Amino acid sequence: MRITQKDLRAKIDRLNNWLGFESNTTNALQLDCAYGGYRVVQLTSDKGSCRDLSDRDTARELYEFLCGMEATLDVINRAKSLPYFANPLEK
Repeated sequence: MRITQKDLRAKIDRLNNWLGFESNTTNALQLDCAYGGYRVVQLTSDKGSCRDLSDRDTARELYEFLCGMEATLDVINRAKSLPYFANPLEK
């Protein structure tokens, strides 16, 4: 299956929703496209500054990176419900 910009943007939108970030606001994730490559950036201010969260890759490589981010968030979400994952400092 060919990965398009639309696929990458859909993954990023899903991650933003999952994390509670509104598009184009501070902390939101965005797709950066340049020189035939793609990367994920996070907005760090309302003036447009951002930081790189990934290397510049092909569409397929970035799609796999985003799948990894989703899987990691899913594991963290599930682990929060386990009793042994509770933060010992909260007692």
